[in-house]
Amino acid sequence: NYVGAYSDKKLKVSVPMSSNAILWPFASGLRVTDHYGSRFIFGSTQFHTGQDFDMAYGTPVHAIADGVVTYVEDPGPMCGASITIDSNINGNQFSAVYCHNQVGSMPFKAGDTVKAGDVVSKVGLTGITTGPHLHLEVRVRDQPIDPWPFLIQYAGNPPY
Repeated sequence: NYVGAYSDKKLKVSVPMSSNAILWPFASGLRVTDHYGSRFIFGSTQFHTGQDFDMAYGTPVHAIADGVVTYVEDPGPMCGASITIDSNINGNQFSAVYCHNQVGSMPFKAGDTVKAGDVVSKVGLTGITTGPHLHLEVRVRDQPIDPWPFLIQYAGNPPY
């Protein structure tokens, strides 16, 4: 639940509503590893607040939805180089947090507008991680929800 600790640092903005589609963060070749929920890692059981995508170092990461960048940390201690984008898709308000990116790979700053499919970073190896991957969190009212069923519901079948 580490990203929520930064919620007081997030830019407070009114996010315009969009009716554009929600997308997967990768267009093809999707490989998944750790899912949302309890897992055993680093010698203890911990609650994993996102979905990990095991993609090659440097793979472009795409915004899953239209939105406004509300926080960029480059890098941070836990999530590493990360970008948070707040979205309002047909009244469904949520934040997407993209973690463990390459330092300097995020072309946006807080306050910038992004479109679904824009490249927001590159897969990296920053923060607390066991290898290059994207840790994607979806948060509603700053509380993490399971990104996998959310993406399947709104973006369709995964692009394996």
